[in-house]
Amino acid sequence: MLIRWLTIAVLIVCINTSHADEKSNTENTFRPQAIGFTPPLLIKGTDLDQYVGRVIAIRGPLSDTKVPTILGIDVACPDDKLRGKDAYAVGILMKWTVTQKQLDEAFSVSGPFATRGPGTSYVLYHSLSGTRSPAKAWPTGERRKSAK
Repeated sequence: MLIRWLTIAVLIVCINTSHADEKSNTENTFRPQAIGFTPPLLIKGTDLDQYVGRVIAIRGPLSDTKVPTILGIDVACPDDKLRGKDAYAVGILMKWTVTQKQLDEAFSVSGPFATRGPGTSYVLYHSLSGTRSPAKAWPTGERRKSAK
């Protein structure tokens, strides 16, 4: 219950936060929308810590790995045809850090299991239920008409 309230609080803060200081090197033909505003669009997997707990959009090639990623951030892959292609996802960025000690304790309780090993990983969540954000194809050749 506490996690849900914290997540809702983070969403409220994100909605009310100005993103004027954030810049991206993307074309302005398409910008993903979320909850009635345009979240920052990341095109590089660097400096992710400043976006943890915030609603963001990410764009890049969808990896062809067991756990699909964009910019090294875990996402869901609803369509295997997207793998290796330019894609985007929108959601709340979360960070997970696992130490060797934590892995050793888990192995002693559960026995061996597949893991990435110790380190930090990032996940983009789509909902409060812990569902990973789905990757979607980045629109190509489409020009978004500006409102007059």
